Amino acid sequence: MSDQTITAIQRISPADAAKRLGVSTSYLSNMRCSEDGDGPVFYQIGRKIEYRIADLDAWLAGRRRTTTARKMGPRKRRAANDAGSRHAAV
Repeated sequence: MSDQTITAIQRISPADAAKRLGVSTSYLSNMRCSEDGDGPVFYQIGRKIEYRIADLDAWLAGRRRTTTARKMGPRKRRAANDAGSRHAAV
């Protein structure tokens, strides 16, 4: 089914989307305003916001994790005599 044939029944309000995901409506609002674009895909029709259930399910599936550890980039070592170091000689 293409986006052009989506009916209003397949779209739900932010309140219903929040209930489905187990988050608050303010969390969804913050995700919509985030520059990261990490939140679920949504429709904005004028001032009205709606979510497709399939998009919510896809977003949720993409957030599955096997660990809470974050992936970190390589550590940058500071020189011992770096003026910005807390341990620099005075």
